[in-house]
Amino acid sequence: MPSPMEDAPVRGSDVWLAFLAYLPVLFLIPLIARRRSRFVLYHARQGLYVFSVFLVLLVVFTGLFGLATITLKWSESNVVVKALAVLMLLTFATYLLTILWMIVSVAQKKMTMLPVLGEMAGER
Repeated sequence: MPSPMEDAPVRGSDVWLAFLAYLPVLFLIPLIARRRSRFVLYHARQGLYVFSVFLVLLVVFTGLFGLATITLKWSESNVVVKALAVLMLLTFATYLLTILWMIVSVAQKKMTMLPVLGEMAGER
């Protein structure tokens, strides 16, 4: 009896769907397509988790950025605002590097597991 998820070799169409998994908002396409490929679903879930973490961090840092500019005096807020701006840039750079790393992984037809997020993506 075949399993509900294929462990078959990765096909070209699966690779293209897995590429979409790491592009913002387009990760929904492989999720909605409900492919039977373990490769595609793993990358779609991991792409969703990576984007979600980035989005949460972006919202938190933006909120703190706004709060610091409103509540602190100019001399105090200047340092805090600069620190938050650096944190936001580092978060964005980390997000971009992670996406590039995962796209290379997809091109090599590997299921590279990111710490924590990769474990969550592979649980189902």
